[in-house]
Amino acid sequence: MVLALLWVAGRAAIVFAASLPRAAPALVDLVFLPALMVTLARPLLASKNKRNFVMLAVLAALFATNLVTHLEALAVLGEGAARRGNLVAVDIVVLLISIIAGRVLPMFTRNATRVETIRSVPWLDRASVAALVSVCASDALQGPETRLAGALSATAGVLAAVRALHWGARHTWRDPLLWILHLGYGWLVLGLLLRGAGAVLGQPFGSMATHALTAGAIGSLTLGMMARVSLGHTGRMLAAPAPMTAAFVAITLAALVRTGAPLFPAHYLTALVAAGVFWTLAFLVFLLTYLPMLVRPRVDGRPG
Repeated sequence: MVLALLWVAGRAAIVFAASLPRAAPALVDLVFLPALMVTLARPLLASKNKRNFVMLAVLAALFATNLVTHLEALAVLGEGAARRGNLVAVDIVVLLISIIAGRVLPMFTRNATRVETIRSVPWLDRASVAALVSVCASDALQGPETRLAGALSATAGVLAAVRALHWGARHTWRDPLLWILHLGYGWLVLGLLLRGAGAVLGQPFGSMATHALTAGAIGSLTLGMMARVSLGHTGRMLAAPAPMTAAFVAITLAALVRTGAPLFPAHYLTALVAAGVFWTLAFLVFLLTYLPMLVRPRVDGRPG
C-alpha cells in the first residue's frame, strides 16, 4: 500500500508541478523506484533467489533514466537528455520482456496445449538477450538514430523472431490468454525491425517503432499477464473471462492504430483519439471484470 501511494504521489507531483517548488516533483517522483528495490531485495536476499537479482539491476537502470529526465527538466543536463533517457527506459523494459517471455511463453503454451515439441532454445535465448543488451548500450551512449544502432536493433529483431519459432504460437488461437501474449511478443519483434528500418530510412519508421514497442508489446503483454496471473492468484482456472477477449482485441486495435498513425498525417489526430479510446476500453474492461475477483478471498480457500 505504501508503494502504491508513493507511485500515485509521483504522478500527482508531475501533474501539479507548476504549483510546487522547482525540485519537489523530481524528488517525489524519484522515491518510488528505490523504495521498490528495497522491498524486492529483502525477500530475494532472504531466499537467496539469485536468478531474480537481475530485477534489482533493471530497477536501478530505470531509476537512472528517470533521474536523467528530471535533470534535464531542472536544466542540469542539456536538451535531448530526457528523450534519450526515455528511449533507454523503453529498451530496458523491452529487455525485461524478452527475458521473461523466454521463461514463460514456451512453458505456458506447452502446458496448455500439451504439444511436446514446444521448447526454448537456450543459445538463441542468450543471443537474443545479448543483442538487446547491446541495443540498450548503444542507445545510451550514442542514441538510436545511428546506422550502428539500427543494425543492432534489426539483429535483435531477427534473433527475437527466430527464438520464438519453437514457442508454438500457431497452437494458441483458441486460447485468448495465450494468443495475446504471443501477439504482444510479436509487437516486440516488429518494433525492433522498424527501429532498424528507421535508422536507415528515417521517419516515420522510428516513430512507428516506438509505438510498436510501447502500445504494442508493453501494452499487450501487460494486459495479458495481468489477466492471466490474476486468475491463478485468486485460485481460478486459467480460462479467460468472456469480456477479456474483447479487451485483447481492443488493445490490439489501439496498438495498430497508434503504430500506423504516422503513415496518415492528414488523419493523425483522429488516429490518436481512436487509439486512446481503444486503449482505455481495454483496461476498463479488465478493471470491471477483475475487480470483483481481486477484492474477495481466493475461491480455493487458500490465503490471499
